[in-house]
Amino acid sequence: MPDLLARRKADLEEQFNALPRELNHWKSLTGTPPYDKHHSQIAALSKQMAALNDEVRKAWNGSEEFVGIQKAQRDCAAVHTVWNFFRQKLLMRSDPQLGSYLRAADAYVWACYEPVLIDRRARNKSQPFREPPLVTFDSDLSAWALSREQEFEPQDDKTGATRGALFVNALSAMPIAVLGIPWYTSELLPNLATLAHETGHVVDSDFGIGETLQSALATSLQTSPLRDGWSIHWRREVFADLFACYATGPAFVWALADSIPDSPGRVKTLKRPSNNEWGLYPPATLRILLNLEALRELGHTAEADRIQTYWTADYAEHAMADHLSDLGQVVKAVYSAAALPATLNYAQLDEQQKSVYRQVVTLNTDLRLKDPFNPRSLVGVASQVQREVPANALKATVWERLQRHMVEARPPGLLDGQRERTRTGAGVPLRTEELARLMFSGGNSTPGQRQEPQP
Repeated sequence: MPDLLARRKADLEEQFNALPRELNHWKSLTGTPPYDKHHSQIAALSKQMAALNDEVRKAWNGSEEFVGIQKAQRDCAAVHTVWNFFRQKLLMRSDPQLGSYLRAADAYVWACYEPVLIDRRARNKSQPFREPPLVTFDSDLSAWALSREQEFEPQDDKTGATRGALFVNALSAMPIAVLGIPWYTSELLPNLATLAHETGHVVDSDFGIGETLQSALATSLQTSPLRDGWSIHWRREVFADLFACYATGPAFVWALADSIPDSPGRVKTLKRPSNNEWGLYPPATLRILLNLEALRELGHTAEADRIQTYWTADYAEHAMADHLSDLGQVVKAVYSAAALPATLNYAQLDEQQKSVYRQVVTLNTDLRLKDPFNPRSLVGVASQVQREVPANALKATVWERLQRHMVEARPPGLLDGQRERTRTGAGVPLRTEELARLMFSGGNSTPGQRQEPQP
């Protein structure tokens, strides 16, 4: 073989070997903070990236032809492009400022997701362990979710190789759920409440709640002109909203009221359906009122009244007032069908939120790290302080204390669910291991879309 081709072939071999070495490095990092909480995510991603790398090497098959080597180099670089979609999100955890916020976001999302995971696996021992969602910053104006099995698009693919046949199945299914939160919220701790909505999308997808909800809503709303809207077109967003109300209480609805972009003029005239179009969400005021109905159903009546006064000050009229009688039926149908665990109900954290507020705001002291306050109650306090800044406390100081506790009070080591995974071994498969078999066996997944809380 000419020296030039021999050199290119040797370089290609090194290119193939680089990724497994890096993946082993990442796996070694999961033994210590800040990456110990990402143990199962990195383990799952490593399996799939290594499998994709092996598929590209297998397709090359050691060809000594210049064109074959060149194509394999391009495909191998594309594998790194796919891995970089996740690598860059993990690397941000190492930054002192941005990493602290993301680690707090991780803790918050896990506090919303873990009770459902525990509950579903207690009901059905064959349920696979599912890794925690991974939170990242994004340039979008609102939070979003990419659930498992949804299509994702790696950035910076200069050659287009990731659109080739080897990558089609791999990119048609997210190996782990990824949640995005806008960059501008990195100093706004109350905005973590929007991630409860996105976690609802992941719960919906992971545990197959959709068909049950659709049937329950269709049955409960048989006489409603909006039956198809509630049960089909809006069902995913309705569940995500009501999941967030259940898990985080008023903090989510306050954040939602601040983030809906529709103008009062549009809300005053917008009807659904219009020209057979439903959209993904109920019109803005109907959506807010649905969430307020959920808060009242869950016992947060006083705060629901405050939010309604806040909202209607600018949105005094809306075009969907004829359908308010649907709201109670929708809320009851969703909560009955979804059967969310009592351990997730934010009402159980009311006293904890009061205790945190007393320590951080009234007494103006730090929380003790040995007191494992639930991140959901800490965001509840952050939201409360955002609305009523106490005279004796600076808002930014309170948020910093709460965020620091969310990060530092987590015990070192693996998450409880990850320790269970370690104990039970291969008998309890990771969901991503199931997807890996689909990725490289010629199976196809239905591409999804990012789900966002904005209409």
